[in-house]
Order: sequence, then C-alpha cells, then structure tokens
Amino acid sequence: MKHQKVLLTFLFISSAMILPAQKTTVGFSAAANLTFWTWKTTVFGSIPFDPGINYRLAVPVRYQFLPKVALQGELAVNRRSSRSTLTLTDGNGNDIGETIGTQTYRNFEGSLLALFQPLNKWKNLYFLGGTSVGYVDKGWLLATKKQQEVLGLDRRVDLSEILNPPFQRVQWTLDTGVGYSQTLKNSNRLFVEIRNQWNINDYIENGLVKARFSTLMLNMGYLVGL
Repeated sequence: MKHQKVLLTFLFISSAMILPAQKTTVGFSAAANLTFWTWKTTVFGSIPFDPGINYRLAVPVRYQFLPKVALQGELAVNRRSSRSTLTLTDGNGNDIGETIGTQTYRNFEGSLLALFQPLNKWKNLYFLGGTSVGYVDKGWLLATKKQQEVLGLDRRVDLSEILNPPFQRVQWTLDTGVGYSQTLKNSNRLFVEIRNQWNINDYIENGLVKARFSTLMLNMGYLVGL
C-alpha cells in the first residue's frame, strides 16, 4: 500500500510538471458528501441503510488544452459514511429500544476528469465526467452511548477485520457532475460543483452479499495559475 501511494503521488506531480504552465492551474478543494448504500443479501433481502454525511479533500490539477475542454487530475482523501438502525435487547432477549450506528470508510483516491463548456451563453458553466479509483485503508463504527452501555462497545470500534476478502479494498467509480467556475486575477479560479460518484465494482461480492454505493458531493475549490 505504501508503494502504491508513493507511485500515485509521483505520477501526479510529474504530470503536473510537464504541462504547459500558462494553461495549467493547481489548487485545493473540499466537499461535503452524502453516501447512499445498497446492501442486498440472498438470505435477508435488502438491508436498509440511511445515507451518511462526511467529506472529501483533494488537490486538483487542471489543464485547459482547448478553449472549451479541460482535463483535471486529482489526489484525494474521501470518507464515506452510512447510518443503520439497530434494535437492542437485554440478556433475556427483550427489546429495549433502537439506536443508530454510523459506519465510516476512508478512501485514498485518484481521479481523472474531462471538463466541457458547451454553452456560449453561460461560459462559466461546465459539465464533467470521468473515473476515480480508490483504496479503502480503514473503517470504523462510531457507537452511541446506548450501544456502549448495552453492548460494551468502545466509542470508536475498529472495522479493519471486515476489510479482508470478500471485501474489495480497491474501488472504482464513474464520476459525473456540473460546475461553475469564476476567473479571478492572474488566471486564478474559484469553482463550485455538484458531483455524483457511482460505484462500478462491488464493495462486497461473495454470492451472499452484494454491496454498492453512490456518493453525492457539493464541492468547492480554488485554483492558482502556474
């Protein structure tokens, strides 16, 4: 995993260095995300999960190689969460109430996106599409006070054990979205986007469980001309 991170970082920085400086911008972006999970089992059917809110931080490099077309590469940390309702019982099996648990998975990911500005009337509006590949390195459950008391859980429960096969750590997504970019002084840019990431491969696929996700993001960033 360490070597993969080093290689991704090296390729990302190297690609930025060879692009023509007058057409290249680099910056920082932050997004609030809302992830929707789909868990289907052959025994229990669909398992309900409520969407969870988290965030994504990225370093984008944008290259404007045509007046209305740009390419953008990103390195990012993306945290995706889900919430599930658990029914708690005492030692005799009696129902003592429900509580909501929040699961979070941290992804290190790289993205390659194409940006199109097809509308002459709204020159600052653009559409984007591409793909991202990420590596899930960590997962955890934030236990509520009731879960800690009844189940004897710590506040933060490590989920590393479930990240082994059939769980797939490498995740591919199809990225689509729309954005608005405002050019400032010295070719610097401020932008805001609405993106969606659609999971291409399954989080879990073992014949008994099939789990996928989609992530909706409100992304804002700032780019500086090189």
